[in-house]
Amino acid sequence: MAAITLKSLAATHWSPKDEKFVGPEVPETTKAAVREKLLTGLSDDLNKIRVAIAYAISRIAQHDWPESWPHLFDSLLENLRSGDSKQVHGAMHVLSEFIRNDITDQQFPIVAPLLFPELFKIFNEEKLYSPQTRARAVAIMRDFVEMLNTVKEEHPDAAQYYLGPILNDWMTNMLLFLKTSPSTEFGDYGLRLEVLNLVCKLLETFPKMVAQYITGYIPVVWDHITGLSQRYVNEVVNDGDGEFAEEHSDGESFGMENFLYILFEFFNLLASKKTFRPLFTTNFKKNEKINIQIPEGHNQQKFLEEIIYYCLIYMEMTQEQMDLWISDVNQYVQDEHEETYSFNVRISAQELIIDCLSIFYPFETVNALINATNRHFQNGINARNNGDPNWWKIHETCLLAIGRSSVIITDGVEQNQIQFDLGGLFNHVILEDISYSDLPFLQGRTLWFTSQFAKSLPNELASQYITAAVNALQPNQPFPVKISSVKALKSFCSYLENEKLQPFQSAILENMAPMVNDASDDILFLILETFTDIIMINPEITAQYEPIIIPIIINVWVKNCDDPLMSSFVTDLFEILAPNPGYVEPLQTKVIPVVMQSLLETEKETFSGVATSCIELITVLIRKLCISPLPSLYVEQIFPNLMHLLSTTDDQSILQTGQDYLKYMIQKALPQLIAWVEPNTGKNGIVLIVEFIAKMLEPSQSDNASIFLGDLINKLILKGGNDIAQILPDLLSAITSRVAISKNTIFIQSMICVFAQLIQSQMETVISFLAQLNIDGKSGLEIILRAWCEHYDSFQGVYKTKLCTIALSKLFTSNDQNLQGITVQGDLILNENKGIMTRSKSSTAKQYNELPFYVKAIKLLANEYQRSLQEEDSYVEGYEEEEDTWEEDAADGDFKYLSEIVDYGYIDDDGGYEEEDEDIKNDPIYEVKINEYLQNFFKKCASENTNNFMGICEQYLNDSQKKIIEGALKN
Repeated sequence: MAAITLKSLAATHWSPKDEKFVGPEVPETTKAAVREKLLTGLSDDLNKIRVAIAYAISRIAQHDWPESWPHLFDSLLENLRSGDSKQVHGAMHVLSEFIRNDITDQQFPIVAPLLFPELFKIFNEEKLYSPQTRARAVAIMRDFVEMLNTVKEEHPDAAQYYLGPILNDWMTNMLLFLKTSPSTEFGDYGLRLEVLNLVCKLLETFPKMVAQYITGYIPVVWDHITGLSQRYVNEVVNDGDGEFAEEHSDGESFGMENFLYILFEFFNLLASKKTFRPLFTTNFKKNEKINIQIPEGHNQQKFLEEIIYYCLIYMEMTQEQMDLWISDVNQYVQDEHEETYSFNVRISAQELIIDCLSIFYPFETVNALINATNRHFQNGINARNNGDPNWWKIHETCLLAIGRSSVIITDGVEQNQIQFDLGGLFNHVILEDISYSDLPFLQGRTLWFTSQFAKSLPNELASQYITAAVNALQPNQPFPVKISSVKALKSFCSYLENEKLQPFQSAILENMAPMVNDASDDILFLILETFTDIIMINPEITAQYEPIIIPIIINVWVKNCDDPLMSSFVTDLFEILAPNPGYVEPLQTKVIPVVMQSLLETEKETFSGVATSCIELITVLIRKLCISPLPSLYVEQIFPNLMHLLSTTDDQSILQTGQDYLKYMIQKALPQLIAWVEPNTGKNGIVLIVEFIAKMLEPSQSDNASIFLGDLINKLILKGGNDIAQILPDLLSAITSRVAISKNTIFIQSMICVFAQLIQSQMETVISFLAQLNIDGKSGLEIILRAWCEHYDSFQGVYKTKLCTIALSKLFTSNDQNLQGITVQGDLILNENKGIMTRSKSSTAKQYNELPFYVKAIKLLANEYQRSLQEEDSYVEGYEEEEDTWEEDAADGDFKYLSEIVDYGYIDDDGGYEEEDEDIKNDPIYEVKINEYLQNFFKKCASENTNNFMGICEQYLNDSQKKIIEGALKN
């Protein structure tokens, strides 16, 4: 009890800096006495007491070491060297927390050399120390490796300096231990886990340092995978009550699944490191160096095939999973989703095949997969003939793996890289397996499988399987079959042309509609995803089913309008339906009344989410509606209600969504807004919008609440013309005042875009206006340019970045005297004597020099030119060569720069809001290739020496920026 009290005391009463501190603080004299007594408790006879005291010491050390407890580390070191198992056990518990949380980069050179030999001794003393204590020594060593990894950019030689002298001993002795047969002593597998954790950490962080040792580990790790496979099948796959664990006499247990995870991780890391390519493929690139010793007789294809063969065994459904899924269908959908957040042995093995091997060695992996699955298919048939009730599980697993690889297989067959007898598989496996109605998991998997190869199936056969999937939606079907059918139909929609799907659209809608009403959570998402694809097949058929579709979707929205994710999903459905002429009237008569009613009747607790959802849905309908002008309902009834809400609320989410709504109202209904007059005040719609903008520009408003305000203002300026000419100066003054006090990059960009847009046609007027504007003693021009230059590198959105870049280049060409004296934040001042960056140092404020605006503009534009070139080449910046990563392969993947992907939270250039805005799409800037534009800009500036361009390049640019400009001028 005293030890437990001490744990609480250390957290709640020791230091005001502790996050759990409640006070009062223990007096300093008492602290000193407690610190001395605590260390003696680390050798207590009771294990639980030692652990409790170790926790208290580590907690106190966070605040007191080294200043108030300078001899703590020496005392712990004495315990480690004592040879007493109790003292070592206690000290190890302290150190494991101590090293992970309290050792800084600067303390590492002092602590590490003293601890490394002691940790190694403890690991090797199997007769003196328990497996748990030895495992903790290895775990601490792994933490040290992680620390070296975090500082290797600043100190590239640190790993070699500290690990080099000891690496051979560790790698050799860990391998010797793994080669021993697992003992029955509790903790043996836990120790093996920690050993492989350390090996994998070294392989992940310093692959070249350990490359010479790793090939020796492969057969050992492999023996563990093969040796545990039958036990796993017997105790877990086929026995729902089996305990795949290492049991201790006192009731403690170690789940063996964790050990399997690290075994798979080992091969995952091997496959992901270029150093070990020769183990997996003979397809070497020209002049590619082989830096490892390939084991004698190593056959790459057989190596891959065996890995996959055993992964497939571990991928089999377990009885426990089946029982769970039967009781919770949502969990089934969640676990079996390709991008699931769940994790288990089935998923871990699947990741090794699908998410690793097939990425780095696609054709080699698929060829090996085909061979391995052929063996398993035959094994399953043999088991079935011998009466094994679980024969089907390996078939289900094989179909899952092949189906997940369907794209690679199809491409490989077309390129003659893969030999795959799809017809034979259908004739000898699929046609038979799909008939087992008493095995719903298998039957469902076969339905899903057929859809993965839809493009490769003859039309008649594809139609048969689509029909089978539609029929499987019937209420009397087991849930695995129904869920798999929904997935199959979604895949059919992805792989087949609409013409082939059109004959089935009516039947799918009729069968799937009732499922929507009964579904929830993950099942509902899945059904709605598929439903979205189905209604896009043929708009005319979709229009015919409006009496079914609208009630279903609006019902889902009503039930989930306070759920941002589900509400957004349903809103996307309405986005598809809104342009359909058959839905214009129903949307007004059936949807809008429900939405407005929800807005009026929502309780206070959920009002923010519901109101946001309402505005988002109305915005989508306005944006996508296929008729013009807008029906009067949107201006005369909806607009006044929403304007009242926006003018009275301070809810950030509602205000953000409202800005987007007003932007599209201006775009779609400006004449109607001008013509409409509020009865009580006599103000028209535009006046009310301007008043709202003024409210959002008040200093008391948060930047987050106003991040879409710039888009709204730009739309108002663009569409309003002479109607807003009189208020424009006041509007720009208010924007400048807000920028002067803002720190939020997204908000600042939103405001800068207003000036950037005006600069395209009225640059000299904008410069003159800002120069004459005085905000608290600073000119508006200085405020805007400083904010522009300080935040430019963080600007997001393809169009908006182009807009700001082109405007910045125009400003550089201006000879306006008001620009001559403007200085802005320049380059980061580096402290050459800073040493290792610690947590306290990194938190200090960064310092920058001051540069003339013209200089900073060229620096920013040079960096932007380089970035645009990298994007043009689909370049993804990889790690340095020491990292042993696959930057060439990553460049062929789906990676993009953030500025390509994100625009104020929306995705653009992939069907996002920038492309939905007709004004943006019609702006010539939208089509500009920024790298070509900047290259021409630099050439013109160089030829005319615009504003001393050549002098700026020579005097102010760093070497990298000079090379960028030189490259632009040469090409």
